[in-house]
Amino acid sequence: MSENTTRYSSDLREQSGRRSLRWLILISFLALVIALSVILGAMGAVMGFQETRQAAVEHLQIAANLKQQQIERWMDDRGADLAVLSIDFALVDNLKD
Repeated sequence: MSENTTRYSSDLREQSGRRSLRWLILISFLALVIALSVILGAMGAVMGFQETRQAAVEHLQIAANLKQQQIERWMDDRGADLAVLSIDFALVDNLKD
């Protein structure tokens, strides 16, 4: 009976070793999957941030260009107004004489 007991305990140790190796492989695989998920998620977040930043810069550049055009148009209009007023004042001065 002691021989059977010895063989049984040997079998149990061998099965236990296989189980612990399986668990080790499983835990290692899960850790690898989690690490890759975190890395890919971080990379996606960084790329998304860069794309959002670039889009914001482009929108600001467009707004600045439009504002510059508006100011230039306003300055041209004021210059035309000044030209009209200066002609009118000259005309008024000539009429007074």
